[in-house]
Amino acid sequence: MIKHIISDGASTYTRISKNEARKRFDAGKDFALCPVKLRPGFPWAPHMTVRSGEHKANGRTFEQLLNEFCYYNANCNETGLYAAFYLVTEKGKTTK
Repeated sequence: MIKHIISDGASTYTRISKNEARKRFDAGKDFALCPVKLRPGFPWAPHMTVRSGEHKANGRTFEQLLNEFCYYNANCNETGLYAAFYLVTEKGKTTK
């Protein structure tokens, strides 16, 4: 995994590993998913913020969420074939 820190002025996106994202999901903490070849944030915001409490309440697991995201968003050579995971910090605040 390549360590990326991306800032768009309002938010900072720090890339985390899949294991860290799984731990955050299990702990009920937020993170963001983005196709690997796209950059999260402004201006197009191709990322998806995962609020794991909502997904867990609907009975979805981390693997189900990841498979659905990759099927619809990370499915070609232009976007990449897998997801990258990011920790989002907005104006001095860290995601829950």
